[in-house]
Amino acid sequence: MRDDTRRDLAFWGVAGLALALFVWIYAQAPNGEGDFADSPPSLAPFAADQASSSSPAREMQAPTPSPPRSSSSPPRSVTLPPTLGREIAAEPPRPLPATGTPSASSPAGSSPSVGPSSPKPTVSASPSLRPNGTLNPNGSLAVNFEEAGLGANQSINYALPADATATYVCVKTDGHKAQTKTMAAGPVSASGTFNSGKNGDVTASLTVSPPPSDISCPPKQILELASVSYTNVVLTDTTNSVSIKVGDFSSGCLLPNVTGAC
Repeated sequence: MRDDTRRDLAFWGVAGLALALFVWIYAQAPNGEGDFADSPPSLAPFAADQASSSSPAREMQAPTPSPPRSSSSPPRSVTLPPTLGREIAAEPPRPLPATGTPSASSPAGSSPSVGPSSPKPTVSASPSLRPNGTLNPNGSLAVNFEEAGLGANQSINYALPADATATYVCVKTDGHKAQTKTMAAGPVSASGTFNSGKNGDVTASLTVSPPPSDISCPPKQILELASVSYTNVVLTDTTNSVSIKVGDFSSGCLLPNVTGAC
């Protein structure tokens, strides 16, 4: 108990001397400033002498730090200048630097890569159909025609429809007088398939005949065609859907030497 008291007295004596030395040094400096403020005198020699002369001091424990006090007041908010928000909103976003090969959706000014274009298919010219109709002495109608621009070695189908009216008579065997006369009317037609050859052209002919008669002549008389006419004659390339009107044709009297035939 007595040792503890001595140590306490020694501790408070050293503390008092240190405080007195501090007050004396502060009083020596002019206006309390100067040397003391710049470089305070070291107390290490005095503390060392006191430690060597006194008994071993009790080891001092470092004070336990107290936990920080939590502030109940809310944090202060920072107010920005009124124009700063508008400047930030008005500033447009900066575009990112373009990398790699530009695509087809690149903005204007860029040069997107374009591959080689595929060759266009070759289209032949439209076929040209030129017909020419001729009546034969037997009353049939022959239509000669030419068609170009078809392509080489093509099989082309043609149709030749028409409306026909024919007059038939029964003529005696001596051939001078017609005894009976009748008429036959109806649609007639002809068709054919021709090859265009290496030049892509077709030169051909189609022939239509008069509608047949449904009468029979008495003995010693012969059925003869007295006249025939063709209307609405049209030549059609059915393969390429090309049509052209040929015209109307009339034979006139085919038995001029037979009395009463025409």
